[in-house]
Amino acid sequence: MKSSIARVAASAFSILSAALCMSASGAGLENEYVAVRFGEKGEIASIRNKATGRELVKKPIPFAVVTLKDGKTKLEPARFAQKGDRLGWSFPGGGGLMLSVKPFAGGWTF
Repeated sequence: MKSSIARVAASAFSILSAALCMSASGAGLENEYVAVRFGEKGEIASIRNKATGRELVKKPIPFAVVTLKDGKTKLEPARFAQKGDRLGWSFPGGGGLMLSVKPFAGGWTF
């Protein structure tokens, strides 16, 4: 069960090969096909098809949300940072999430 979950999660984010980037518009992932930008708290703020210019995100989409042990309380990130090949979210109460992003010829792995 565990390995099938990992494969599904990996394939959900393995879209296109890309490079990590920082720009005036924020942190993100970009390649010749798509530009993904993260907002101040690590939400997906933009996914733009570079060939057509079409924006695919109408409103910000949470990328990382924590559910506490009670199963009811959800925490959204307080802060987000991109450092090199790492994406990091800090949550209220001192918890955090750090993902390494590795581009490959068919997408990204986290």
